[in-house]
Amino acid sequence: MSIGMPIAVTFTEIITALKKSQIIYSNRKDEFGYVYRTFYNMSSGIKNLINTVYKKEIAIKDAD
Repeated sequence: MSIGMPIAVTFTEIITALKKSQIIYSNRKDEFGYVYRTFYNMSSGIKNLINTVYKKEIAIKDAD
């Protein structure tokens, strides 16, 4: 594996996939694979938190 090896999946593609609720799997075992998996997990967690808060706000508005 060389330093100049291109990254197969860009972060823009990760964000796009998150918006569409798709899962992109990276089987890279180098630093870029680690960064990808960590970023994807963090982004998924943020998306879940946003959805949870949004649903709670909707429930509160509906209760009024």
